[in-house]
Amino acid sequence: MKIKVIDEDIKNGEPGNCKSCAISQALKRYFKTNETYTEIDDATGDVLLTVNNKKYVVDQKDETDVYYFISDFDALIDPYSYPDPDPIEFYIEEIK
Repeated sequence: MKIKVIDEDIKNGEPGNCKSCAISQALKRYFKTNETYTEIDDATGDVLLTVNNKKYVVDQKDETDVYYFISDFDALIDPYSYPDPDPIEFYIEEIK
């Protein structure tokens, strides 16, 4: 499935908060739920997403872009240091 992180998600997202970051905001909108979690696996560097206790991975072709988006977004903790990242689209699939 295709996830679109839009300007509104970036504006309403909270840097450094796995439950309220821009990607989690997009997942909340797409899945119509508040139960989302976005993280980067420390051991593998993979982007892992959880929605309503279901696990998803980012398509391999999009993973580097999403990883850098998360890094850029989290840098907004100091809002005067970096500009907002651009919106992004990527594909995810459920881990069975």
